[in-house]
Amino acid sequence: MRAWQEQIDAAEPLRQTLAQLPVSGRPAQPVAQAPLLAAYLLAHWILAGLHQGQRYGFPFDRPLLVLARRAQQVYCQLQSLITLGDGEDWRRNLPFHHLGLDLQDLVKDRPLGRTLDRLESHSQLFDQLRQALHLAPVTGRQGLNHDGESIPMQTLQREVQAFTEQVRTRPDYSTTPAFQKMLGQIERYRPKLFAAPHRRFHSPR
Repeated sequence: MRAWQEQIDAAEPLRQTLAQLPVSGRPAQPVAQAPLLAAYLLAHWILAGLHQGQRYGFPFDRPLLVLARRAQQVYCQLQSLITLGDGEDWRRNLPFHHLGLDLQDLVKDRPLGRTLDRLESHSQLFDQLRQALHLAPVTGRQGLNHDGESIPMQTLQREVQAFTEQVRTRPDYSTTPAFQKMLGQIERYRPKLFAAPHRRFHSPR
């Protein structure tokens, strides 16, 4: 990206086109180095995944997961972008080839791919638990400073019970110790989780 940024900065037409893209979406006229701009914007979009989230921190926010998924999406699109031109355009398409080479090791790492799939599956379940407990809402903007929602205790208990039943019916529940441990913790602390708040009484003077 730094090398591409230098090329863009050195060419006034490219600078102008790049400045117009957020507004117009695409240049009004054909651009001689369109693959360079496209590769630059795709790389920028991948790295912007590091800034996704609601300021909760991990595991509430998963910026590295977002970045890796964006990298996979871009890598899948690069081949179609490369083949848009004829054989004489291969030099113009070099930025696409370079970006593909940069992403290749990440995208084709099978153990990493399995880890991403597991992290995504567990993250979805974690978000369902957050919703059931009405804590740190996914759509919130206050991070962990969010005060939570005013929910009747019976409603909260019912939603958590529905969540635990849903987890137990998952096909992978019996083979996933992490799920079993999570429900074990919920059951262990259930009396405290749904206990009425303590009230402090002062004796009259």
